[in-house]
Amino acid sequence: KASDQSYAIEQRVFIDANLVSLKREAASGEGETLTAFAGLLGCDTEEFNQVSKSNYSMIYSGAEADTILKSYKAVLNDQCSRLI
Repeated sequence: KASDQSYAIEQRVFIDANLVSLKREAASGEGETLTAFAGLLGCDTEEFNQVSKSNYSMIYSGAEADTILKSYKAVLNDQCSRLI
């Protein structure tokens, strides 16, 4: 769907623009950028922060936005409404 594609583009742009902050906040499991990203993906913030921290090394093993999105999709298993 077109809306799914626009979500994916917006998510990749967000990762590229905020990668340094996302990595730092994901490692600690909290932060403003991580919370904003959870909202962009349609995720529950608390759960998303925990998943980000506990799976940090796998999710952020690459620096490419597509790789990071695929990693989140793998660990979140359809728990986020806009993570397609």
